[in-house]
Amino acid sequence: MFRPLPFFIGLRYTRAKRRNHFISFISLISMLGLTLGVMVMILVLSVMNGFDRELRTRILGMVPHATINGYQPISDWQSLAERFEQNPKVVGTAPFIQLQGMLTHNGSVAPVLVNGIEPQAEKRVSILENHMQSGSLDNLSAGEFGIVIGKTATRVSEADAMEHVLGYVCINDVSARDFQFADGQWQRGKSPDTFCPMGEAVVTRDEIADPHDLRVQLRLNGETMQDSSTKQLVFGVEALVSFLSQWTTLEPGDVIPTGTPPGVGFARKPPVYIQPGDVMEVEIEGLGILRNPVVACED
Repeated sequence: MFRPLPFFIGLRYTRAKRRNHFISFISLISMLGLTLGVMVMILVLSVMNGFDRELRTRILGMVPHATINGYQPISDWQSLAERFEQNPKVVGTAPFIQLQGMLTHNGSVAPVLVNGIEPQAEKRVSILENHMQSGSLDNLSAGEFGIVIGKTATRVSEADAMEHVLGYVCINDVSARDFQFADGQWQRGKSPDTFCPMGEAVVTRDEIADPHDLRVQLRLNGETMQDSSTKQLVFGVEALVSFLSQWTTLEPGDVIPTGTPPGVGFARKPPVYIQPGDVMEVEIEGLGILRNPVVACED
């Protein structure tokens, strides 16, 4: 009968001829130790295989596999992204802005790392949306539905917030992407003259039965570019007014842009940018149509 030599030797020394069975005991403990070691190794390998799967499907699904940085903000990231996406091994690309900050609460201070993303591009490369507690990435866009304050509000509760709202208005929150990406933040890109037109009228609160159920559309030269609803707001009117009033006093006439549907031009493939001669129309159910021509800046 064939017996592997190591097994045969080990089995031989488990049967000691001495009365005290000392050698037999040591051999038995050694074999049990080896068996336990093999079992632990199998368990560790199984855990590591599971971790490798989690690493690939979750952790690497939340963070970029590679980043391209510059000493200055990358303004023309679209052309750079197109070059990388020509590589068949590149699944997708998305821009982001990263800032460091500090949070304080009840005397405690904690560091935070804040990432600014482009929602439509981020959906192609990240599983972030799958782990959001509420809302979706589609809600993280520039605003077009505006809340108009009609009564001074300072540290008001959500229950009382609507008493401070005069009504609602259409907003075309225009963005100069070249300024925005060159600076790495939003201030200059949102602030040129004639930007953020509103209208065509403020519709008072009593005329809108439910501000959280209004269809929102944006048309460029008659073509619908965005089409959704205020149902998609992550935070409702009451929550926004109450939150903002906790740290700044809201005065009559103040306007709060709240968010717009997906479909922003620069995130499209290929990107779409407004040009002189274009006509933009913002239509919100019950609020009318805000129509704006695009004209070149005079020197």
